[in-house]
Amino acid sequence: MIDKKRLETNLYFSDSSIGFFEHREKRGKTDVHGNVTLEKGILENGYVVDAVLLYAKLKTLFKAYRLRPARVRLVLNSQNVLMRVVDVKRTDVRETGVAAHLDAELGKSIHFPFPKPRVSYHLISQDDQTAKVLAVASDDRLLNDYLDIFDKLGVKEVVFDMPALALYALYSKTVGATHASMMLVTVYDSYFTIKIFEEDIPIFNLVEEFEKLISARTKVVS
Repeated sequence: MIDKKRLETNLYFSDSSIGFFEHREKRGKTDVHGNVTLEKGILENGYVVDAVLLYAKLKTLFKAYRLRPARVRLVLNSQNVLMRVVDVKRTDVRETGVAAHLDAELGKSIHFPFPKPRVSYHLISQDDQTAKVLAVASDDRLLNDYLDIFDKLGVKEVVFDMPALALYALYSKTVGATHASMMLVTVYDSYFTIKIFEEDIPIFNLVEEFEKLISARTKVVS
């Protein structure tokens, strides 16, 4: 019998497919991985457009590959995650805490292009005066749409990850070393991303669609 408590199913959604990977801990068990095509109109720019069809697609996928995850790690589309390095006064941190301070500054000193951003953070460094914080944000509506579907599928726990951090962790683990600075370029179906890391912290993030590049190049040529 599969030990559900030890299983974590990793999922990555693009508008055209679902990539999945599940590492099986027990001897003799083969890791499960693959890719399932999504029909047009189920997802658009990472957002759930047709929740009923996505639920049915995931239910079929879980059954076909005998996936019964108690925990899902959802690697978010790079287009749906933004990062900001923010300097926070230590007095503000002591009075309200980092999370509360970031929430209070949304729309004031901290801006994300989401109607209702959900923000998490990582403390980079601090001294007596200032704390340097990496703020990571995504659209609360987008996250809740996925959470509702996983809840209907009986998934007890969902954690979110970013492609850049997952790839960086894989590279560091494979090579067995880290670098003071690194630029990571990732190419997807219709866009590419550039991430720059310093001391294991992503400090720069660029997402560019291919269509925009092509049209811009055409204008220059003409």
